[in-house]
Amino acid sequence: MRTVIVAGSAGLIGSETVKRFAKEGAHIVGIDNDMRAQFFGAEASTKKTRNNLIANVRGYDHYDIDIRDASAVAELFKTYSGKIDAIVHTASQPSHDWAARDPQTDFSDTANGTLNLLEAARTIFS
Repeated sequence: MRTVIVAGSAGLIGSETVKRFAKEGAHIVGIDNDMRAQFFGAEASTKKTRNNLIANVRGYDHYDIDIRDASAVAELFKTYSGKIDAIVHTASQPSHDWAARDPQTDFSDTANGTLNLLEAARTIFS
């Protein structure tokens, strides 16, 4: 069975990615900490999608991890070391207007999170 890590697993693209790999019989390790609720308020939360994935997608394991937390990302990757077949990164702050208002946080979320995922992958695949 393939193991796929999906960062941003409860978002629009991430949740569809989870469903696609699940249809192929993969074990999916989902990472999503519902930053949408922090960025845009409770009405924008991905909690409903996350709960639906947990309840209805066979082989889905959810982790409430902030990808900006390098040690948490590294620990998760170590947990699945030797089992990871693919990593799909869909985590991001989705609003261009919001990014223009707070570019530092937007950059931190996107670039530093990406760097942490890449570094964790490099470490376990080296």
